[in-house]
Amino acid sequence: MNSTTNLKKSLGQNFLRYDWDAKRIAECWGDLHNLEVLEIGAGDGRLTKHLLKRARRVIAVELDQRWCDKLWRTFEGHPGFVLRNDDITKMDWSLEVSGPFVVFGNLPYHLTSKILFQALDYVRKSTEDQRAPQLLGMVVMLQKEVADRALSKPNSSEYGILSTFLQMFSDLERMFHLAPKAFIPAPKVHSSVIKISFHAPKIKILNWELLNVLIRTAYNQRRKMLRNTLNSIRPPLPPHYDQCGIDLRKRPQELSPEDWIEFCNRLTEKGSWKPKKV
Repeated sequence: MNSTTNLKKSLGQNFLRYDWDAKRIAECWGDLHNLEVLEIGAGDGRLTKHLLKRARRVIAVELDQRWCDKLWRTFEGHPGFVLRNDDITKMDWSLEVSGPFVVFGNLPYHLTSKILFQALDYVRKSTEDQRAPQLLGMVVMLQKEVADRALSKPNSSEYGILSTFLQMFSDLERMFHLAPKAFIPAPKVHSSVIKISFHAPKIKILNWELLNVLIRTAYNQRRKMLRNTLNSIRPPLPPHYDQCGIDLRKRPQELSPEDWIEFCNRLTEKGSWKPKKV
């Protein structure tokens, strides 16, 4: 089997055509020699090859058994190579690595948000459990429009729930673009490689469950003012939540991540709030 035949559209299989692009992607994080890499969708191993030259250990995750067979034949003799025939969205990442790690991969469009939120959830939980290996960041290929949303700023049309949560827990940098011709088969859209460097939020979050409900409820009706959307939260928010330092005439995309955290923390200080049990 080669990179030009038998690719599954259902799995979002678009492989890098050029070796130099794979090399550039592997170099985006910088020094990896003391780190482990969790590679999403290793495919034909073009990126895997360069990651193995730079990282202490590479855990290559591939759902398609056919490509797993090829990966094993290619890299089985490498001491730093580990292969997992699995679905990345169903794996417990903490069980796959033994120390600080970085995630690399070409994220399928239909799973992009799910994987990014999975990473954010891992980072948030690992700050509470110091035993969990630290996820330092990600170097991922995304559709350019998704990268634009991730990197957008408040008050822009692209800014939304993904931008808010990503920028709350990380610094983002667009490394370079990739044209459709850089992939096999060529997609109909351009792609971007972005580097995500995770960190703790700039302001300590006092009530994560409340913050999550606030942001998600507001963005469910992003064109409405906050005073209209937040009234729908159940159980109701603490009394006088309109006096917690936020202009409730604003829409959610007008607030920065820090605005949301400050609002949540003031609400928390005014009274207890717990999500409704289902």
